Formats: sequence, structure tokens, C-alpha cells
Amino acid sequence: MEFAEARHLLHRVGFGATPAALSRALRRGSETTIKFLIDDLRDTSRTQPLAWAEQSVALDKRRSGGGEREQAVELSGWWLREMVETTSPLTERLVLIFFEHFGSSFARAPYPPLLARHLALLRKHVGGDFKALLLGIVSDPAFILSRGGPGALKADPGEGLARALLEATIGPGQGEEEDVRGAAGALTGWGVDPRNGAFRYDGAAHRSEDRRFLGGSGKYNGTDVVNLLLADPRTSERVVELLWLGLIGAPGPDAAERARLATAWRAEDLMMKPLLASLLGHEAIRDASRFGEAVKSPVELLVGAISMLYLEVEHWPTVARACAALGQDLVDPPAAGWPAGVGWLTAASMDARHRWSRALLRESGQLQRAPTWDEVALKTWLGKPTLSAERARDEAVRVLLAGKPLVEPPVEFSPHELILHLMLEPGFQLT
Repeated sequence: MEFAEARHLLHRVGFGATPAALSRALRRGSETTIKFLIDDLRDTSRTQPLAWAEQSVALDKRRSGGGEREQAVELSGWWLREMVETTSPLTERLVLIFFEHFGSSFARAPYPPLLARHLALLRKHVGGDFKALLLGIVSDPAFILSRGGPGALKADPGEGLARALLEATIGPGQGEEEDVRGAAGALTGWGVDPRNGAFRYDGAAHRSEDRRFLGGSGKYNGTDVVNLLLADPRTSERVVELLWLGLIGAPGPDAAERARLATAWRAEDLMMKPLLASLLGHEAIRDASRFGEAVKSPVELLVGAISMLYLEVEHWPTVARACAALGQDLVDPPAAGWPAGVGWLTAASMDARHRWSRALLRESGQLQRAPTWDEVALKTWLGKPTLSAERARDEAVRVLLAGKPLVEPPVEFSPHELILHLMLEPGFQLT
């Protein structure tokens, strides 16, 4: 595995690539690196959960004074910290992909403890059984409230939840209105207890009657609907494309390749690790034409900089607010999803990205304490203390940029000036 391939792989599966991680990948080679990435997937966070994350939530007694919004910022900061400090960046990349995909958000479910538990549910299953993940999602209060509307509190989430479920599985526009009605009827009785925010099934509210769904008919309940969706090949193809775009990037697979990967995944009983192995080992992720072509999201930009440069963050909610100011409120994605690619970039956003890059490298302050970048620190960061000053600078360019800088840094720059120059390069916005 060449340096550029290793760098691209680690950026795609995580949020950046430290010199130490690059050295390990180059030493192990592609196949072993991918095996380690998948074997190291976590089902719990490394960061201690927030004290209030398991609290019950009385949905009819919301606090006044913006308390929930402050908790949402705290949760976003906590998640950003987990992205940086986890032993498995791939886990958090997958949690982020599925969080956006299923569409839960603070705007539609303004109860941070429920969102914290939603993230924990995703983390528990993203490296395991997709069937368990989908069954868990359909009975997850944050998802039900986000996609089901007010009827969820009366054990009747209605067609909103049914439509969201179909879109997340077989895909937008794939189900007929008959399927939406059938799924909505099957999900009667499913809801959220307003007294404590927990999932509640009310058997008396379930309408047990024949209903049509995906070409069949029967007295289907919510679990039946999920199982029928899991058996539909369109669901596995939808997830293949989702993870391809999230891990390999655009463009997605052609129809034949998507079907081939989905068929192979169904043969593995929809377990996540075989699919991840197929995607991370795919020739497309090694295609050099993809290197340095994707625009970093605000999360990738901030988490990547903090991770790669070993910055010590003193106040994670400040990082969360920075991320939101750059357009990515981490626990509140828009209904249509976050922008992608060049959609992240405007004149205003580039100016803001540069301001935050400068803020990340300041020597002190609320955001973090940056290391003192002298020649010794630069070589120590690279893990190559015997390099000449010229070689160390060249190596820093290779680590931080996918290609050559648009403007070569002057040779008289100090290491600190060099790092800042590279962070302000257009190429630093790409992964």
C-alpha cells in the first residue's frame, strides 16, 4: 500500500490520518489494515456517557429557558470528543452516516436524552446485525418522534413514520401508497410514553386487520413490516449505496455492482462486517482519481484537524458551536440531509473555515491549547526525529494535504507558520 492510498483510506473511514496511524497502515499493508479497522469496531463509546443521557423525559413538561438547546450543544460536543478520542473512528463514521440517514433531529425530537440514546443504539449495531439495527430504530423514541409526528404520543404514528421507514429501506419513491397505508396500519400501537419518553406498545390501539404491503397481505404488525422490508432486495441495495457514498464517496456504484454487493451481503445474513470488508477492500476506494476530490464537511474539517494535530480541547461545546456555525449542527440535520460535496463551500463558509483554522492553532484560549510547533515538535509529531528540516516540511505537506499545495510555503516559515499555511490551503478542505 502506497502512502497516498493509506492516507485516503484512513480519511474515508475516519476523520483524518495522524502520522502514527499512517505509519501503522503502511507497515501492515492494505488487507491487514482493513481487518484491524473492522475488528476494532466498537459497540459502546469510549467517552463516559453524559450524566443526563439515561434520564427519563416527561414530554409534556419541557423546561423553559433553553435548557434543552444547551443539552443539545453539550451532546454535540460529547459526540465530537468521541470522534476524536475513540479507538475506532470507523465506528463513529458509521454512526454519523446512519444518524443522518434515519433522520432523527433535535428540531423534531427536542429531547437530548432521547437523542443520546438514539446514538447509543446506532453505535451498538453499526458493526453487528443490520436486522437488529432496523428493528431497534423502529422502536426508538427519537426516531418515532422525529418521523412520526404528534400521533406517536397516542400510539398511532401514522403515515409519516411509515413513509420514513420505507424511504430509509427500499428508498424514496419505491413504495406505493398502498404500502404506506399498510405499514401505517401495522405500526398502530407503536408510540412513545409521554410520561417518561420510553417506547410503548399499546396492544389495544393496534388495529389487527388484513392489510396489503409489498404485494402481500396479512394481519401484519410493525415487526412483520420490518422483516418484510429486510427481505426485499431493494433494502440491501439501498444500504450498499448509502455506505458506498459514505465510505468510498461519489459517484456511487452502478446498478450491476450495487446488486452484486447487495446479493453477497444478503448471503451473509445482513451482518455489517462482511459488507464493510467488501466496501473497504473494493478497487473503487483505491482509485487514485478519487483521492483529494471530496470536500470535507465541517465535522471532518474540525475533527480531522484536532485529531491529526493532537490538539487538546478544553471546551467541547465550543467546538460544537463552531461546527454548527460552519453549517453542520451535529444533532440537528435538516430534513433533506446535510449538503454534500461543493454544497459545503461558499465564499462565506470558506472565510469561516479559515477563521476556525486560525482559532484551532492559537496557543491558548477556551477552544484548546495548541502545541508549540518548533522543529523538534514537528519531527516528533511526524514520528521521525532524525529527518532534516527540509524533509520534515515535505512530510508535513504529505500528511496534511492530498496533493501539492497551491502556494508553496516559503522556506523561511517557522513550523507553526508552515502548519497554519497548510491548513489555509484549498487542498486542506479536501479529503
